[in-house]
Amino acid sequence: TKETIDKAIGGTLFIDEAYSLVKSDNGGTDFGNEAIDTLLKRMEDDKGKFIVIAAGYTEEMKNFLKSNPGLKSRFTKELVFDDFPPEELLEIMNSYIENKGHKLDKEAIHPLIKFFNEIYRTRDKSFGNARLIRNLSEEILRTHLLRIADIPSKERNDSIIENITKEDIDKILFIRSKKSKVVIEGNADLLDQYLNELSELTGLENVKKSVEKLVSSLKVAKLRNERGLQVIPRNLHSVFVGNPGTGKTTIARLLSKIYKEMGILEKGHLVEVDRTGLVAGYVGQTAAKTEAIIEEALGGTLFIDEAYSLARGGNDFGQEAIDTLLKRMEDYKGKFVVIVAGYTNEMQEFVESNPGLQSRFTNYLSFEDYSPRQMLEIALVISSKNGYQLDEGAWQLFLDTFSKLYKEKDKNFGNARTVRNILYKAISNQEERILTLVNLSDEDLTTITYDDVQKINYSELK
Repeated sequence: TKETIDKAIGGTLFIDEAYSLVKSDNGGTDFGNEAIDTLLKRMEDDKGKFIVIAAGYTEEMKNFLKSNPGLKSRFTKELVFDDFPPEELLEIMNSYIENKGHKLDKEAIHPLIKFFNEIYRTRDKSFGNARLIRNLSEEILRTHLLRIADIPSKERNDSIIENITKEDIDKILFIRSKKSKVVIEGNADLLDQYLNELSELTGLENVKKSVEKLVSSLKVAKLRNERGLQVIPRNLHSVFVGNPGTGKTTIARLLSKIYKEMGILEKGHLVEVDRTGLVAGYVGQTAAKTEAIIEEALGGTLFIDEAYSLARGGNDFGQEAIDTLLKRMEDYKGKFVVIVAGYTNEMQEFVESNPGLQSRFTNYLSFEDYSPRQMLEIALVISSKNGYQLDEGAWQLFLDTFSKLYKEKDKNFGNARTVRNILYKAISNQEERILTLVNLSDEDLTTITYDDVQKINYSELK
């Protein structure tokens, strides 16, 4: 950093994507902060000897300046470079092509304006502006030269060589439109596999029906689209409500895979976070941290557990995370799915606290507590998958235990999580018991007995 600043003395130091110097999670030993500290010191020590211009995306640069009081006090002038509107994009192309010794034919103007209007309306923060026009102009000029090369030399004249025609433009715009309309094809076998996994899950009957209805709706929409019929866009962002351990994360993971194999999501992965994964402890850091998580979730699903903890009111940084999330849900519409989850009443209040949340989260899935019988079934499934079996006394005592816990449950009832914890305690007791035996059989190594369950200290599970 010192060497670079020394070179800039007497001139201007231009730092592109300056926000990348600030680590999004404000943790670790990132060397970007060291570069900022060095820069701020030299800006003070060598005041008047050089100028510093920091550049980058609008929101990221705002967060960059907020991240350090020293930055805000030294960078006092702000120039906002708006995206070029369609008419200016056309002017830039005209100028570029004329500098290359060519000109646009009048008939070529209309398809270009139409194209510029479309890309301007659908632009995101990666919109290329003049760079996009330069690349597009080069493609058009190459296409023009190839067309001219096919014309016999005797038939060529200055006007034909000079004019960029509608034919040249249409060819490039057609190629670009084909590139932009990428159809993601899913794997029908995997789709069936994931739907079968869904149907085989214990309990969750209402959730299964809701998912099956949603999948049927998406299949019909796909058929209508393939036949050129009008399709009403379906909002897939969802609210999962219910107590812990009711399978919300499991369903979210399956749904993301299902969306992938239906051609809706590109990757189908699941990014799981809670408040700590989105909110930072300093002004300006939360937006950057949330942005990074969203970027990671693109092509898949972002699952935010206990999402209501983001809306604490006052000057809490959680609101900054909500604002960033809502903006990116609009900017990246169709590129990822967001699922917010938590307790029923708290999630209702969370969504109703913000009109932006209400309009974007329109799908609700309610996860009911597992019954004692379903909890026993979950215990049997986990045991079997891990190479264990319950003797008759063990599973009867499990059922009695689950019935008692179910009867005394409150909103912190752990459901499948509780089942897993109790089962693992029983396995721990089994391991302690069989170590005293001689000549262990396979049955000894795999069987959970009544005594193993009976010896569980339930106070350790709270």
